[in-house]
Amino acid sequence: MLENPILENIVEKICKESTLVANKRGLNLSHNDMFNKTKQVIQYTAENYSSMLQSFQKGKKTEIDSINGKIVEIGKQHGLELTMNELLVYCIKSI
Repeated sequence: MLENPILENIVEKICKESTLVANKRGLNLSHNDMFNKTKQVIQYTAENYSSMLQSFQKGKKTEIDSINGKIVEIGKQHGLELTMNELLVYCIKSI
């Protein structure tokens, strides 16, 4: 994902939205720190099969609602527009 500038940009926007939600909930997180940590995780786990991919492969429900879906839900409670997180949830659910 980090080798493709478009995908990296999407990851950054998702991190930015997620950080806004965290900050609204009283957590003092930095967008840059969150993005850098996320990039680290992507790099360290690039060869792994994510739990979501494994769920797809087994025909099971993914945890997208519990992760990004929850971020969207909380964000809406605070009046935030979370376009990228919503799009991610829709994309995963459509597969």
